[in-house]
Amino acid sequence: MFVMKRGVLYYILVLFALVSYGQSVETSEIDSCGVCHVKTSSRSFVIGNKKFDTGLFCLADNSKSWAIVMLPNEKFSTDVEMLMRLGNDELIHLHAFRIEGKIQKKGYISYVYGDIIWTEPYNHEEKYTKLYFYVTEEQLDKIKKSGIRKLRISDGSKFYDKKFGFNELGLYLEKCYHLINSNLKQLRQERKEISEGF
Repeated sequence: MFVMKRGVLYYILVLFALVSYGQSVETSEIDSCGVCHVKTSSRSFVIGNKKFDTGLFCLADNSKSWAIVMLPNEKFSTDVEMLMRLGNDELIHLHAFRIEGKIQKKGYISYVYGDIIWTEPYNHEEKYTKLYFYVTEEQLDKIKKSGIRKLRISDGSKFYDKKFGFNELGLYLEKCYHLINSNLKQLRQERKEISEGF
């Protein structure tokens, strides 16, 4: 009995470590209009047969706008939706705002022919797609309270499903939520108004 309890405790600790792994703030800035932009670093989840690097994003001035950000590891179509089944069987339906971009990678490549080394510059372009699923504070509260039991992502022609036995995604998003709020508080404390001490 004691061994079984130790095994369960060990499993919970490992799960907590996996959920917490890699959680940090990737973007933390205030733009010229005074709007805070905060995004967490991402964690990979395999949903269906696709890998999605997933994080949480927040825009904040007088109010907060939240989005679950996903980077699929391959090209995705224009019309993408997400369906979540929470632990209490409630459904949350989200539509994606899609952003496409390019990353230019520049460097040098070397060739060796016996004693001769030939070096030449190269340019490499990588395309990426970001999916922003805008979510309300109320929906995030429901996720924190009930957890995510099942997730479906659809591009209109195919479903990508994933069941979460131990609410890995829900716990991860909750940790990201608290991390962002903590960072926003710090950002606002550091920001100096132009009239301060004038």
